[in-house]
Amino acid sequence: MEQRKTLPEVAKILHVHSSRIEQWISRDQFLPEIFGERGKTREWTFAEVIRLAVFVRLVDAVGIDAKAAGLLTQVGFHGFKDDSAFLVAYKSNLSKRSNPAWSSDLVKGRDLGEFLTSKCRYPKALKPGVDKETIRENSKAEFCAAHVAIVVNLDELEGEVKAKW
Repeated sequence: MEQRKTLPEVAKILHVHSSRIEQWISRDQFLPEIFGERGKTREWTFAEVIRLAVFVRLVDAVGIDAKAAGLLTQVGFHGFKDDSAFLVAYKSNLSKRSNPAWSSDLVKGRDLGEFLTSKCRYPKALKPGVDKETIRENSKAEFCAAHVAIVVNLDELEGEVKAKW
């Protein structure tokens, strides 16, 4: 069975007070993989601590709103066997909305430059209709350069957590 950590242990690893982590959870800003039962100690897996480490990095080092950081870290992260892994959180000025939402992708190191300059995927306004041409156009992905991007080196972050695990 995988070794798990308690909240005080996780807080020490990440240099964050455990009450802050509890507040993020109680405010639904960070959603843990496994919700603790009342009166029982929540146990954290390594993967869950990595997710929380990314969340902390986005909130404390970058200054992203905790709710937005929670949305960007809802899913787990993974590395690549043949390359380094980066989480890229991005926004574009091409959005029709005045305050576009953050999007994110997991990107290989060798693809990072191209991704930031032209491959960020954005939701697009769909055209009404069910004819073949409209369906074909609506099915195309919308890509463009990131107007603002935050890049988190997941391999480096994992190494930091492993060293303290």
